[in-house]
Parts: sequence; structure tokens; C-alpha cells
Amino acid sequence: MAIYSEVNHTKWMVRVKLVVLAVVIYILWDINGGMFDIVFSFLGTTPCIGAGNGSVWEWYFRTSLDHWSAFLGMIFALNFPLAEQFFTKAKGIPLVLTAIGLGTISVWWFLEYYMKSKLEYNLTHSYSAIIPLTSYIFFRNITPGIRSGVSGSLHDLGKTTLETYLLQHHVWLTSNAKTLLNITPGYPWINFALATVLFFVLAKELYRLTMTLRGMIMPDDRDIALRNTVGMGVVLAIAFAAAWVLHTMQTSLIGIFVSCLLLSLVAVMVIIKLVPSTGDTPVFQSVAVKFVGVVTVLCVLGIVAQFLAPDLAPSPSSTALTVQRQRPVTFEKSCFESISRGRWEKTPCISSNQDRTAYCGTQRWVWTDSHSTSCPLASISSSTAASMLRGKKIVFVGDSLTRLVYHAFNRLLDPEKYRKNYDSALKHSDMQYKHTANNITVHFLWSPMMRDVIPRVMENNTILSASYLVVGAALWDALHERDLPLYAKHAQELAAVLPKKAKVAWVQPTGVVDALLNSPEKQKYMTENIVESYRDTMSKSLVKSRVDVFIDSRNVSLSREETSTDGVHYGEDIYAVIAQMLMNGYALHYPELMKKPAKKAIGGKPTGPMSLPGYGAAVLALSVVMIFTMDSFLGVGFLSQAVCGRFPDWEAAYGPLLKKLGVRGIEEAEDSKSLIGNEEKEIALGTLVHAAHKA
Repeated sequence: MAIYSEVNHTKWMVRVKLVVLAVVIYILWDINGGMFDIVFSFLGTTPCIGAGNGSVWEWYFRTSLDHWSAFLGMIFALNFPLAEQFFTKAKGIPLVLTAIGLGTISVWWFLEYYMKSKLEYNLTHSYSAIIPLTSYIFFRNITPGIRSGVSGSLHDLGKTTLETYLLQHHVWLTSNAKTLLNITPGYPWINFALATVLFFVLAKELYRLTMTLRGMIMPDDRDIALRNTVGMGVVLAIAFAAAWVLHTMQTSLIGIFVSCLLLSLVAVMVIIKLVPSTGDTPVFQSVAVKFVGVVTVLCVLGIVAQFLAPDLAPSPSSTALTVQRQRPVTFEKSCFESISRGRWEKTPCISSNQDRTAYCGTQRWVWTDSHSTSCPLASISSSTAASMLRGKKIVFVGDSLTRLVYHAFNRLLDPEKYRKNYDSALKHSDMQYKHTANNITVHFLWSPMMRDVIPRVMENNTILSASYLVVGAALWDALHERDLPLYAKHAQELAAVLPKKAKVAWVQPTGVVDALLNSPEKQKYMTENIVESYRDTMSKSLVKSRVDVFIDSRNVSLSREETSTDGVHYGEDIYAVIAQMLMNGYALHYPELMKKPAKKAIGGKPTGPMSLPGYGAAVLALSVVMIFTMDSFLGVGFLSQAVCGRFPDWEAAYGPLLKKLGVRGIEEAEDSKSLIGNEEKEIALGTLVHAAHKA
């Protein structure tokens, strides 16, 4: 607000400033596009202790969780005088309409966002949290009777929001929010109650200590505050220098302990020498004598222990973050042909009690050429696959085989959350799955025959923006079309319309088990020999030369015929292998994806996965509405008043305040009693400080 501060007390220009700020936030955090990395490049991207993905990523992650919070708090603060006025002017129908509007939006927020899992909710928190906060403020002050009550607990909580925010990672949660504090193992509710009491007691004590130390170290006297600041800087410099020396010398743990004791003795001597106002007091001298005696004894014991155990040194892994470089990866062209080559191998049954095991058997798929360093075909983990496709759109177009591969692909990306829908009514329809944590969208477009695939590829907007297109169709052509030359013609047409920007994969049909075909029609027109002719036709068409990945699924189903249910479809492990083939094929076309782990270790994790331009645009639009309608209640309050012909009175709301500040002289307006309870003002202030701290 210091920029063009002369307009901060105007009616409209200060609001224009806020809109400009909103656009900056939107560009940096929601569009990103590399701007965030450029602006905050001074933080560095080298992994370090506490920021394993680099400081830029750590700052991006932390600020993205609440990057709109402080700004939305500024809007509410700017509109606060009109928020008070609202409850006077909006009596009757406008108040009821606003209540209905905010209540409906809050219920929608609860069902649509609050019920999401933690990781999914984290992505949308900064965009949607304004809804419940605004609704609470409105309903807490909706009538004089409701707002006249004062909550002492909320009043105290409003004063310690900063402390509770900081302590939640150390009391409610521990290990930097990775574990829970466990006081009473086996009794979760008792544990929760004890941890909660401890949490709030410590927060209140931390608040008391903060205010006390603030008065001692940073008093109102500028000279004393400056002297104390210089002193703290010197102390920190000495501490860092001592730490550097100990680290360089690879001092043992006992040596570090003794060094800390000696530094504390030096600190006592400095206080006695340089700060006589403190060092000459009886209380300090009494405590100092005892302290020096205890420290001296501990130093002697430490020196003795050092001679007895000279090799007791800290583990290198605990004092330094090791970073390894990985060699660049190159791939041979023949590697793409090797994607479909492999075999199933039986693996030993591992059981601690085999004599009581009725069945224990497993098989694994092994690529024939995976041993080659120039063709690193291997099982790609879910986290790696999701990282490779972060922010991408993948589209599957085809028949039931393609649909089953679509399900397997989603399980690969999101094994914990993805659940296949077994509703038979949906199997011949389009599907979509959103991997929210990595902003990946996977579509399936039901197109069982080649004549259906071509218009889908040509006209569907979903495909035009896809990064990876997977196509497969032959079984229905054999069963229903029964025209191999027409299939070949359609293949030529498909080759001409395949998108050029996206990577394209073609999936051949799996093997057909003639003995298991469950209808006379299939037994006549969908035999293995017939389907093989369709595979051969596609292999000789222009499609094979046009696509980037060509998967021969027949190889995957070989020797696994017993897992087929109807002669055409197989168990999930078959399609899981095909999904791995597709993922490997995609990765081979983007060698830089294979280098990403090394890039992460050396240059930090790239920002962007938490940026949601659509949600950001919605908050930007909402901000503009709240700013220019001067409404703190998401624009619903302004609209409710406008319906009844009532509008905010800016002069009445801000005139007395501006006159009190001496900004401009106007006729003093009639004083009105504040309508919003004191504890809510305290909470609002605490919330703004808390949000500004986090952002």
C-alpha cells in the first residue's frame, strides 16, 4: 500500500490498486508460466536441509496454500465500514436474501470441497476458504441478539492465531507435519484431548513470552531497540561461525556439546562486562555463579568423555544433504519396437507357512531388451508416472480393450483413489477421470469401430488439446463390419487426421481364445485368425509409421489364456502391463522426463503443479465484484440490497473515519454504534495478521 499511498483514502483509486495487485497474484501463482521462478530466483533452487526440493519450491508450496488469503482480507478490511452499515440498511428482505444466498453457497462448498481428501482439498483451499469465513462473519452478526454475545474463548483465540498456526506443526503434529503427537498410545480420543489442551496452553504461553520479550528486546526507545538489534546480529554471527567451524572440523558430538557450554560461559562473561545494568544485579550474580559452576563440571566431564570415545561423530547423512548427479539418458530407435517384446515369468511363492497355503503363485512381465542401458524399459512407479504427466491431458479412443487399458492407466497414476465403475450401463459411454493432486485429466471416448474413431479424432476439442492420444479399434470391426478392405481404407484415413502436436499410441487387440467365445456370432466372425488379419492390416498401414508408440498387445496375452473370461477380455494384470508399455513409450519420446530426478536433486523441484488458472480466474472475478460493489459478502449482499432498491452509502460509512484521520474535511456524520461484536473484530484482526504471515 506504500506505492501511490496518496490514493489510499480515495473512493475508487485505492480499489484500482487492489485490482492490480490481484492481477499480479494471479500471474505469479495461478498462471505461473515461469514468472514465479524468475521473481523468487534469489531464494535458490539447490536442495538444502528443510527444503529438499529447493527454497523456491518450498516457498511456492507454502505460499500457494494461502496465496489469496491476505489479499481477500485486505478487501474485507477496506469494505469493513460498509459491512457495518450493511446490517443497518439491509433489514428485512435484503437480509433474508443474503442469508439464503450465503447459506446455499456454504452448503455447496461443504459438499463440493470440504469433503475432498486432504491433498485434493489443499489444492483448492486458497480459492474456496473465503466462502465459509465470509458466511461465518455474516451469520455471526445477522441480528443484534446474536452479535451481542461475547465469546471469551474466541476472543483469546483471536489474539493467538499466529502462535497456534506455528505450534500446530510441533504439538498437534510433529516431524514437520509428518507425524502425530502420541501421548497415550492406543487411546486416540484421550490423546487428541490431551494434545489439544497442551496445544492451546502452549500457544497462550508463547503469546505471553512473545509480548514480554518484545518489550525487553524491541522497546519503544529507538536507541535501545537499535542496540539490541545489533547485539542479536553479533550473537547470531558468532553462532553461525562456531557452527561452520565445528562442521568443517567434523567435530564429534561430545566436542559439539563442550563447545556449546564454553560459548554459554563466554556469553555470561560478556554480559557481566558490557551490560553492567544486568550483570551487577544480585539475582543475575547469584544465578551466574551457580550456572558457571555447573557448566564447568559438565565441560570437564565432556573432555574426559572425549578421550574415552574419540570416534563418536555424527552421521554424515544427518549433517549434510548429499546430491548425486545422474548420467544423461539416450535411447536407440529399436527401443520403441522392444516395448511390446517380453514374456511372463513365474516368480517363487514367498510364504512363511507353505504347508498351510492352499494357493500361492504369481507371475511378472519381463521385457526382453530391458537389460540394455540404451533401452531402459522398466516398471514405472505411480509417483513417477504422475510426475511425468503432471498438468497433461491424456485421451483414450476406442473399443472395450481400450477402455480396460484406460482403467489400468488410471490405476497406475492414482492407485489409492481410482476406482473402476462396474456399472454395465456406462461401459459404452464416454468417461473422464481427474487426478487432482497432479492436475492430470484422463478421458475415454467410446468409439468401438474405425469409422467411429475418425470423426472423434477430427472434430473433438478434447483431443486437440491432448498431450497423449491412445487409439485402438479392431474387434468390433471384425464382429460387425466384417469388411477388411474397408478397415484398411479407414486406417489410411485415420493416418491422415492424427494430431501432430500430441504423442499418439496405437494399441493392437490382445489374443482371442476361440474356445471361450460366448456367442455363435463371435465364434464365426471374431476368431483369432480373423482378428490377426486385422492386426496385420494395421501393421502394414500408414498408421504404424504415423504413430509414436505401437503396442502389440497380442504378446502380452500369450501364455495367459487361462485368465480370459470370455475369450476376448483378460484379467487386470494384462492391461496393467499395457499401461506400463504406454507409459514407457511416452517416456522414451521425452528423455528429459527421465532426467527429472537428477534435475530435482541439483536444481530443485519445478513449480507449477499447484497452479490452477481456472480457479484463480474465478477468485480474480470475485475479487473485482467485491471491490467495486464495496460488498464484503461475496457480492451477494450488494445484489440483495439492489433488488430492493437500496445501495451502499460511501459518504456515510467513510466520511467520519476520514475526518477523524484528518484526510479531508466533511460534515461530521451521525455517530452510530458499532454493529459487529468486539470479539469478531479481534478475530478479524488476528486472521488478517495470520493470513499475512502465511502469504
